Amino acid sequence: MKYHSVPLLVIGLAISTLELTKQSEITLSSGNRFLAEYNPFTFFEVYAEVRPDPPAISNQQSSTNNGVEQKKAITEFQRISVMKDGKIMSDFDPEAKSQTCQPASKQMKNYKDQPNSFTKEKIISQDFVITVPKDKQALFSDQLLYIKAQSSSKLVRPNVGPSSIQLTKDQVTQEQRFDVSYSCDQLLQKQKQYYDTLLVTISSGTDQISFDFIVVCDANQLRGFDINFLVLFGIAVLVLVIVIKTPPLQMLGQMTQEEQEQTDLKLSSAIFFFCSASIMLFILYYFLDSVRGIFEILILVSCTGCASIILEELMFQIFKPRSSDFLKREVKLPCLGDASNASIIGTLIGMILSGAWYFTHNWLLNNLLAVMLALTFLKTIRLTTLMPGMLLLGLLFFYDIFWVFLSPYFTTGGKSVMVVVATGLDIPIKIVMPHLTSSYPTTACSLLGLGDILIPGIFVCFMARFGSEVAKSNAYFYSAIISYSIALLCCGVSLWVFKAAQPALLYIVPALYIAVLSTGYARGEIHKLKEGLPKIETAQLNIERDRYEGIDIEDNKKSRGDFEMTSVSRRN
Repeated sequence: MKYHSVPLLVIGLAISTLELTKQSEITLSSGNRFLAEYNPFTFFEVYAEVRPDPPAISNQQSSTNNGVEQKKAITEFQRISVMKDGKIMSDFDPEAKSQTCQPASKQMKNYKDQPNSFTKEKIISQDFVITVPKDKQALFSDQLLYIKAQSSSKLVRPNVGPSSIQLTKDQVTQEQRFDVSYSCDQLLQKQKQYYDTLLVTISSGTDQISFDFIVVCDANQLRGFDINFLVLFGIAVLVLVIVIKTPPLQMLGQMTQEEQEQTDLKLSSAIFFFCSASIMLFILYYFLDSVRGIFEILILVSCTGCASIILEELMFQIFKPRSSDFLKREVKLPCLGDASNASIIGTLIGMILSGAWYFTHNWLLNNLLAVMLALTFLKTIRLTTLMPGMLLLGLLFFYDIFWVFLSPYFTTGGKSVMVVVATGLDIPIKIVMPHLTSSYPTTACSLLGLGDILIPGIFVCFMARFGSEVAKSNAYFYSAIISYSIALLCCGVSLWVFKAAQPALLYIVPALYIAVLSTGYARGEIHKLKEGLPKIETAQLNIERDRYEGIDIEDNKKSRGDFEMTSVSRRN
């Protein structure tokens, strides 16, 4: 492991430098884009105005006596900038690029049924405000603006009122308004499409500028059943099966007993993991923009290291080299010491994969790196007794519920901390999958966090090893993996029924508790579960690996004898 760290840190620093250079170039080019020629749209600004719900107004009015200040606060809070300094904001930019699972940020206007409304048509109406900033009022000259709108579906023609606005120097301090209305019923009757994109164009003489936004006519239909969540759950189960059915990592056989014990999950480790995860989630929610770059580089380095470990293991499994073969041959690297050719090749390929993901953010590369992270974690961290695993699952059960369901009551805007962080961080700590059967705005994807694979995975792997080494039965493995699969399916059904993000551990933890404890009780082995697994020596790990690889154990002991004797002497 030690020869991985230095080149990974170097590549991380190099990438961060390139990113800073790239951001500087973008800033300079965008800042000078509109200075080359006269732009009439630099003299006024456009805002989208979101009207507050009546109950919210009445509640706030009852809590204050100053109606003027309260009205001003509501107006400022609910105005979204569309155009400023002659530039369209990113959320309204028609030229914003989208790719699979990387949608361009777009503002959406949802239709909401009014309880006292008798209209037969679902009409979505969005108000816009045009203002002239104080610092530009002296330079302002009269302008006649023409406004038109069109939809991407071509089925419905939006209405704009008024279609023209006269901006005069005498009325420069007054706000001008226009609204864009859209009839959803025409869209829903003609075609089963539940959203549309509206392009609004403002013209001044021969110059024009455009912005767009999405209207959602039926949000519930956009969250219908999609088989992509079955693919996500299949990947999660497959990762656990691969971990259990493949040999231990080669690097574990090179560790001393003390080093191996550091990878065991203890009660203190479970409590520390719970506390550190909560603190990290809190920091990411409030300081996401500030720490995003640092966090991406750290994850990039981790992905590179994990990819190199898994790729090295894969090469040994495919080619099964002897100690004298090319892959096991060691070379001396400056400042890093000895490293095998397999580890060097694995590190280089890992760097290429991580670098390709960093510059493209391709969803397939994201999933590949996330799976390698999960495999390395589950093959390195070991649970040897029942209680630390049950404690960790129980703590994260409440962790998931609080940060998904209860955190909106304590945050500004009523947003779920878990959902904001999971969707705001575009790094390989989640498995993502495009929608396969449902129509969604932009190119949003479903996701399953690695935490919903790793934490239950530690417990499932423990049950598989316990059944193999202690109970001499596959009953524990089958009960654990089946209950995990059923819990994931229940989570998917709840997601479809309630149309809202679901904490997967809410279903996984009770399912694993019931399955494992009922199996242990039925077999009369609860006391053995509490005692856990016997300690595995380094030599035993090597023998276990040989059994997987089909190598003659007696013949192979000679090549490993020196290292095993060294490990035994350290333990003694």
